Amino acid sequence: MNTINLNGKTILVAGAAGLLGKALVEKLLSAGANVLALDCNEHNLQSLEQVWQGETRLTCIVVD
Repeated sequence: MNTINLNGKTILVAGAAGLLGKALVEKLLSAGANVLALDCNEHNLQSLEQVWQGETRLTCIVVD
């Protein structure tokens, strides 16, 4: 299986609190990326933040 190294890269994920977005955020963090997670659903975004509590490479932002 191929792996990718995203150490030091910053990636923006729109729709990060949805099913696909959550999976993408997980993969990106696992690959070493800094992730800006954007979503309009504040409750689901907070849930994502709680799952990755203490992860300094994740920034969650509520958008309109």
